[in-house]
Amino acid sequence: MSWGTASYREGTVNVVSANAQFGVSLEAMPVELVGGGTVYFTVKASNYLGNAYSVFGYVVDEDGAVIKRVSATLPASVQDYTLTSFSLQVSDVGNHTYKLFLDNADGKPNGVSEEHWNEVRAIVKPVGNVIATMDCNPSIVPLDDSTTCTVHIELKSADTVMLNLKEVDFGGKKIWPNGPSSVTVNKQTVTLTPTNMQEGLTITITINDELANYYFKKEPLGWGSYSDRLVGYSYLVRAVFSDGIVTSDINWNNR
Repeated sequence: MSWGTASYREGTVNVVSANAQFGVSLEAMPVELVGGGTVYFTVKASNYLGNAYSVFGYVVDEDGAVIKRVSATLPASVQDYTLTSFSLQVSDVGNHTYKLFLDNADGKPNGVSEEHWNEVRAIVKPVGNVIATMDCNPSIVPLDDSTTCTVHIELKSADTVMLNLKEVDFGGKKIWPNGPSSVTVNKQTVTLTPTNMQEGLTITITINDELANYYFKKEPLGWGSYSDRLVGYSYLVRAVFSDGIVTSDINWNNR
């Protein structure tokens, strides 16, 4: 059996071994900003033992710079316990990755004790004239059913813009184009004009064996189906367009 510590706002899951003493997660909100702003982080941990003990570590940015030191007591038998919270101003346009490290000895990744890593990403979009949002319906999908993610794109002021859908990601893995046939889009290009300032497209994802085998990189002669591995977790669905336009929504898979 494995334990999972989930960062629901990011739609990611950190799975630890069955004999782990603790698990960790790093949450961030919001994970998408236009022109920059404040990102609020929460460091959480779960204690799988019946006694309290201390944990130590840090959070670093994509350059490896420490932005937060962590030293706290983890109470006995708690789940998703908040160790600390902090905020950070993020302004550079692009993808930003923040990594959490925790152990129960000295706060250093040296292998002398149990160690755990987790990470989150924040995206800063350029200030522009295009607003893109996504909603996936249904948001909770049983195996062999599908969800349709509708991307809504609109102009803040009259202009002529053509956007091309470049890729679709599911749980951090690119699944379109050149992915499983269980992922389809109704069109690849959206054109906005002064007389048509709102437009959209749909992405349909079927949660089946084909998607699971592709997601988990099943070997051609591998035994059985991998679809059960998808059950019980949330997956961030992300659409990437030309001109740096990115939008996303979280989808849950449930048996």
